[in-house]
Amino acid sequence: MNIFQLSLSTFVFGITLLLGTSAVIAARFVITTVGGLTKSPATTERVAVPVAEPEPATRLEDLRNDLATIDDFDPTGTYFLNSETLPQAFAEIEFLDIETREYNEDREIYSSRNILPIGSLQTKKRFSFTKIAVGNREIAFETTTVDGLSYQFVGQFPVLTEVIECEGCEYPANLTGRLKKLKNGKVIAEFDAKFYIGGC
Repeated sequence: MNIFQLSLSTFVFGITLLLGTSAVIAARFVITTVGGLTKSPATTERVAVPVAEPEPATRLEDLRNDLATIDDFDPTGTYFLNSETLPQAFAEIEFLDIETREYNEDREIYSSRNILPIGSLQTKKRFSFTKIAVGNREIAFETTTVDGLSYQFVGQFPVLTEVIECEGCEYPANLTGRLKKLKNGKVIAEFDAKFYIGGC
C-alpha cells in the first residue's frame, strides 16, 4: 500500500467519522425539537402560584376607638364598704376617695385633664394617701399615720360587663383588694375588701 492510498483511506475514514458525529448530533437535535413540539400543552403551561393577600391596613379611626376604650376608664370617685360584711376592726371606715382627673366647666363646656392621683381614706379622721399607684385597672396606696394608725391597700377595678337588677343579689364590687390596718407600722388586721361607688 502506497502513501497515496493510506492518505486516501485516512481521509475517507476522517470524513466518515465527521459525518457520523454530525449525523448523531443532527439526529439528537431533530428528536429533541420534534419531541418538544409534540408534548401536551398542559406540561408547558405556567402554574399560577397563589399569592397571599396583604392584610388590610389598620384604620386610624379603629386605633382611636381602641385608645378611647383603654382611656375611658377613670377610677375617680367615692367608694364605700359594705357595712353588713365589714369586720369590726374596720368599722370606723366611712369611705375611700380617689381622684385621677380634674374636671372643669366653662360656659357650659365641660372638660377634664389627668392629674397625679390623690385621695384619702376617711374615718372620723382623714388618712390622706402618702403613696399611690394607679394603672391598668390596678391600685395600691398607703396612708398617713394618725395616732399610730395607718392603712395599706392593693387591689383592682374589675371590668363590669353586666347590669344586675334584682333584690337580694350581691352586686359586683367596683373595687376589690386586700385592705390592711397597721398600728405603729405593724399589721393588726386585714381582710378582702369590696368597695362600691355610691354605696351598695
